[in-house]
Amino acid sequence: MGQAGNYLMIVTGGTAYYYQVYAGTFNTISDPDFPANSAYVTVQDGYFIVASPGTQKFYISDLEDPRSWQAINFASAVYSSDYLVRPFSFQKYLYLFGSSTTETWFNSGADFPFEPYQAVVQQYGLAAGAAICAGQTDLFFLSQSDNGGYEIRKGSGFDSKVISTDTENIRIAAFSTVADAYAYCYRINGHEFVCFTFPTANVTIVYDNTTGQWHDRTSYYSGAYHYHRATTMFYFAPLNDVLMADSQSFGIYTVSPTTYTEVGNQIRRTIRSPILSQDAKMLSMSNLVVDVQRDIGGSSPVLSARISKDGGYSWGSYVTRSPGTGANRNPACVWSALGSARDFCIEITTTDAVNWCILGCRADVAGYSAYGTGTTKSMGEQ
Repeated sequence: MGQAGNYLMIVTGGTAYYYQVYAGTFNTISDPDFPANSAYVTVQDGYFIVASPGTQKFYISDLEDPRSWQAINFASAVYSSDYLVRPFSFQKYLYLFGSSTTETWFNSGADFPFEPYQAVVQQYGLAAGAAICAGQTDLFFLSQSDNGGYEIRKGSGFDSKVISTDTENIRIAAFSTVADAYAYCYRINGHEFVCFTFPTANVTIVYDNTTGQWHDRTSYYSGAYHYHRATTMFYFAPLNDVLMADSQSFGIYTVSPTTYTEVGNQIRRTIRSPILSQDAKMLSMSNLVVDVQRDIGGSSPVLSARISKDGGYSWGSYVTRSPGTGANRNPACVWSALGSARDFCIEITTTDAVNWCILGCRADVAGYSAYGTGTTKSMGEQ
């Protein structure tokens, strides 16, 4: 979807539409010079721009008019033989994403306004047409190259850097397909979140561009957990709110940090520790202590903890503790006498619809051998 002047243009299912804002007119683009089966549109300097599928060509509309296209108003990516996946406008540049390379173009003011910028070519392309989004200062996209593999990158101007970890890269490489992946960005409470959803793999991964941390996100519906149900989230100025487009109900919902359910369903919050080990020595865990913010609400909210003693391959049963509320609040949730192992891993989870805020988490882990007892370690030291 793109907007310029009085027009909004939408491309979906191989068909292009325009909406004339002031007149309230919505119609199919019927110009015979419009390239058939174009999948994506972007706008740069008032021109609506689409790629012709299975070619290196991109076409531009007449200025600020998606209804009118000329057969001669096209150009081709010139520095590599891969086909265009889509054009994408960001800041003052037009990026031509191929399947394995990306070219940067700009408006030179010539009769055909766009031309390549000083032979700037990046040796990676876009792995899926919808797996790209524009943040406040950077582009974020799922990249691929002729060398193989997938990486999530962020950048602007003439270069980008990998932000996905080795763990995420290996995980994505194992998916049966990434062709249906899509991405979107939004900001809330001072954090910019970048969400990548892989529907076939049933996975949504999220990058916090403010902290540089990754997490998974799920939605609960139809009695099971699935990839996150949002198809996009965006700031809507008239309401001063972030809105979510829902893939399940096809509704639009407000995103609020003070709403602790999702479309009336529970939200599962889970945190898992790194593996706690010490030179393959046998360790003993005496206590797990979780301190929770005061007055989180609810009648008797609980945290559930379980322990793995083989680095996360298998798990014990969940054991619950409640921090209580109000005057009955406990100073901390404590689990004791958690056994011995060489590779501990801890998981804490909750589904209670309250204002959970974990202030600190400590695991008291002591190492021992035939020659004596080692030093107690805390979770924060791992």
